[in-house]
Amino acid sequence: MTRAVMSTRNSKDALEVIAEESRAALGAASFSISRWQRESGVLRTLINVGDLGPGEQRWPANEIYPLADYRLVTELLRHGRPYVTSVDDHPPDSPATSLIRSLNKESELAVPIMCHGSMWGELWATGTAGRRFGAADIELLQAIASQVSGAIGAAEIFGRISRYAYEDPLTGLANRRALDDRLRHLHTEDVPVTLLIGDIDGLKQVNDQEGHPAGDAVIRAVADVLSAVSSSVPGALVARLGGDEFCVLLPEHTLGDAERIAQDASRQLDTEGPHGVSLCWGAASGRPLPHNHQELVAAADAAMVAAKGEGPGRLRLNTHDDPVPALLSAANRRRRARRAIDDLVPRCVETLDHSACRTLEDALAILVSELRVVVSATGWTVLATAGRGEQLEIFGGLSSWQDTSAVMRLFGSTDSSYALATYPAAAHAIDNGSAFVAAVDDPASDRDEGVLLQALGHNAVLCVGARHAHRGYVLKLYAERPLALHEIAPYARVLVHYCLSRFPPAPRRA
Repeated sequence: MTRAVMSTRNSKDALEVIAEESRAALGAASFSISRWQRESGVLRTLINVGDLGPGEQRWPANEIYPLADYRLVTELLRHGRPYVTSVDDHPPDSPATSLIRSLNKESELAVPIMCHGSMWGELWATGTAGRRFGAADIELLQAIASQVSGAIGAAEIFGRISRYAYEDPLTGLANRRALDDRLRHLHTEDVPVTLLIGDIDGLKQVNDQEGHPAGDAVIRAVADVLSAVSSSVPGALVARLGGDEFCVLLPEHTLGDAERIAQDASRQLDTEGPHGVSLCWGAASGRPLPHNHQELVAAADAAMVAAKGEGPGRLRLNTHDDPVPALLSAANRRRRARRAIDDLVPRCVETLDHSACRTLEDALAILVSELRVVVSATGWTVLATAGRGEQLEIFGGLSSWQDTSAVMRLFGSTDSSYALATYPAAAHAIDNGSAFVAAVDDPASDRDEGVLLQALGHNAVLCVGARHAHRGYVLKLYAERPLALHEIAPYARVLVHYCLSRFPPAPRRA
């Protein structure tokens, strides 16, 4: 195969030779070669050959598969695990076979392509007319993948020299030059932009104590997680800025979106990444992007540095047009806060409608992070009833708090749960779809909520309850003072009920 590729005239011919010879060797109905684009978290198909299904093209212009939507593809690219699926193994409506059924195929086989020690992409074959793939086919396609890897390296199919000008060689992510080019391009479109910067905690200690190969492994693991969690965000660009610093560029997205990416990445690293790895985060928004786009980078970087000064696993949010909020007059702060509250419902509805969330739980998490920014909340949780409805559990495994320096600490997975009977005000809010505010220094507040506030180290909480069928939900937003929580309470209540009407609940855990 390498010899055949070397005899071709260009990269397009080389791909065609690889795909056609691989399909013939495997006896497959169709065969595809796809490239993993780490910076955007998607698998992009480069060529399809053979018996193509509806909508497939030999040379597709934009056939992409976000990793967030395809679990088997994610495991293949992140862990090198081949996979085999057939329609015999799943019911007709199973998501596991929805793709091959849509292409009028009966089975699929995929193996990873490694090139120069890094994950490059995927070889994918399909079968029809009773063709099923087994262990021998996996071995054959893995052998083909080794040949493909050699052919890619020999022919430099993708113009490696020119590509490296925009690609970080260690992770395969975009580099600083690619980020700068994208920012300049976005400026010409005059669109709002949010930038999230993350810095690995303690990487120097890993390098010093375990050696640079261990440090490189940590960097790659962080790159994989950021690529995966950003793949469901349209237009996101993940880049490595150098050393232990990464960023996620989010055109036409909000600080709430940046916070969610930081939370999701922190949670995945906590559960799947190398032991003890965390990042500090800073985010800034430009509405619109300023003429000097480096100001946005500097604002996000300054927020990250402030977060890092408070310890590992922290997040600070800032806005590019308000780099030093403390210097604003009290009157200006009140006017800005009033405008933010007045715009709250239409802005949150637009964010929810354009989000990639599929469940009510996802929507509530998006909503609470948007509300948090408006009232400078010190933390939040979203809970749902579990079991027979007698317990409240923090779903999604995330909670957070913010100290007086506006730095938010991100927590990993948690098993926190509460007996609903212990908190009658929350139970009443669930049953009636209502909201209430409790404060430590307010004698009229619910006593049990006040005790919980003191235990958690917060001063005030807005609690919004709702019920969907037999499951109850509670959204809690914490703040230093109750006034802002009282102001947004009716808006939050409306938005929670909008989420209930718009998104289905996630299946209950077994």
